[in-house]
Amino acid sequence: MSVKNSLKIASIGIMGGMVFRILSVLYQFDRTTGFYKDNGVFAWIDVAFVLATAALSGLTTLHDKKTFFTPYSNTKNRLLGTISLFSGVGLLVMAAMQMKVYFETKNAQDFDWNEPMTSWVHLGLIGSSVIFGLLQIILVPAFFAGRNSFGGFPALYLISVLWGIFNLFFMFLYYSHSVLHQENVYTILSAALLLLALYYLSRYFGGVNTEHSARLFYVFGFPAVLVSTAGIASNLLVYFLLGISLSEVPIIIQMAQLSVALLVFVSLVTIRKYDLHEPAGSHRKKHRYYTSSKITIASTSEQQEAKRMRVK
Repeated sequence: MSVKNSLKIASIGIMGGMVFRILSVLYQFDRTTGFYKDNGVFAWIDVAFVLATAALSGLTTLHDKKTFFTPYSNTKNRLLGTISLFSGVGLLVMAAMQMKVYFETKNAQDFDWNEPMTSWVHLGLIGSSVIFGLLQIILVPAFFAGRNSFGGFPALYLISVLWGIFNLFFMFLYYSHSVLHQENVYTILSAALLLLALYYLSRYFGGVNTEHSARLFYVFGFPAVLVSTAGIASNLLVYFLLGISLSEVPIIIQMAQLSVALLVFVSLVTIRKYDLHEPAGSHRKKHRYYTSSKITIASTSEQQEAKRMRVK
């Protein structure tokens, strides 16, 4: 069991989940009525497969005994900086478009205070998206230069958690009671897992109990990326190619969620590259030492014993 295996499992889960989901659309979509019902066999195979691979990817990291989760090294990370810029701009664009929808809905003649787009949760999601987007853009030079801009203020990283909380509330209150049961699972589970992944990523960047935070970031991060990508990417693919909307969640909000999931994924990959190592005692290191007749390969303890014998 290792982080590398978790990455492989998550990749298989994403691809398989998208394939099953698209097949369920092609099988269950009624072109005469324009209505899609996802309670068929393909839909539940898709849900079962995604949940199983998500749980397996998280458990594989949880029981990983080989990887040493070290503190954040502030290594130059241009890829994470680029994705942070992309995700930050995406959140700002989403916030601007949703603010326009908010005022248009509120000024409509048939205005209803129960409308999701005029709720305080929607305003909270917009406000937290602006703050989280700006934070990511501010962090871009730090990622490129290899420094921790907010090392002395770890609480600032919790801005991402604020966005995750409002995102989960918004999804649960207004988009978790659809007749599309498969979509309900994707909507709530992806929002909850993204919140947990962002929380532990924030703790890790902030230097709070780094080993524990890093491990749990991977435990929740891989399932978060798997469920979010399998659900949202397939939604967007079907929407733009076939014109079929699988989710009641506005497309721009789904795209913003996908950009955050991409940020989590790149963090998983690059932190594994720069900051995760095997502990020194996990394998017996081999050393070479010379005798009068031949070169012998031995472990450290055997080498020390041989030196004591030569001294005698």
